[in-house]
Amino acid sequence: MGAWLGGASLGDWIACLIFGMLGFFMKRSGWARPPLVLGLILGEIMENKFQIAWRVHDGWGWIDRPVVLIIIALIIITVILAARGVINVRRSGETVQGEGTEKNPIISFFVLGVLFLAFIWAPYEAFYSPWENSAWPRSVHQFPLTFVIPGMAFILIILFHELRNLRAAVAETGSLSRVWMKAKERALLMKAIQFFAYLIAMVLAMIVIGQKLALPIYVYLYLRRWGHYSKRISVSYALIGYIVLIGFYEKTLHLFWFPSLIPEWLIDNGPKWFPMWLFA
Repeated sequence: MGAWLGGASLGDWIACLIFGMLGFFMKRSGWARPPLVLGLILGEIMENKFQIAWRVHDGWGWIDRPVVLIIIALIIITVILAARGVINVRRSGETVQGEGTEKNPIISFFVLGVLFLAFIWAPYEAFYSPWENSAWPRSVHQFPLTFVIPGMAFILIILFHELRNLRAAVAETGSLSRVWMKAKERALLMKAIQFFAYLIAMVLAMIVIGQKLALPIYVYLYLRRWGHYSKRISVSYALIGYIVLIGFYEKTLHLFWFPSLIPEWLIDNGPKWFPMWLFA
């Protein structure tokens, strides 16, 4: 609902689902998710400041400014200290828990593929816009290349590292199929696919029966299927969710609901005395 409140667009929910899936695969394959979130938040800010610095100093003149040199030095020191900490932990043999510590090389290839496609698409989009059928100005090319070039280099390094881990896993288990079966079990992959299928079905159901009905139905199915609650408790929570949708989002926030098929048809063809706003 937070994603829907952002712009009352079905595309916001689709984007939320896509990044939810990506976040799940990143977690299960050992990719840290905070850098992705920071990149999405700071990317536009960094590009704007980059263009300002580029124009003020007429090119790369800003690179030797004292503040910039201090920031670069701090970045280098931070990377060195972080790398040394990781190396010391691995040498000590200690088990580290937390973000980005899981290991699953097969599923990691999925995240690598997504990043590879993103890094391929970014310069293509920057140098030539297929939507406008015309080339972008030179200023649009600069910032994407500042992260695409090192990003592709890092992807190749990580790919080499994951291939080495995969080869070690195959040598340990005896075959690639066993590694895959073990990876699916460790990552709860089949249950995750079922869970995301429920979410996708909910979005599709909203197009047909509307959000006011699809969301409470999803609450009920979620509690029954995943929470293993009784029918009474599941129905109670679904009714509470429906009351919140009507009382808070409908009457208090005056939220714009997605125009679904069946409720809109009922508004045009149903009895005038019936309060159709309860469903449409």
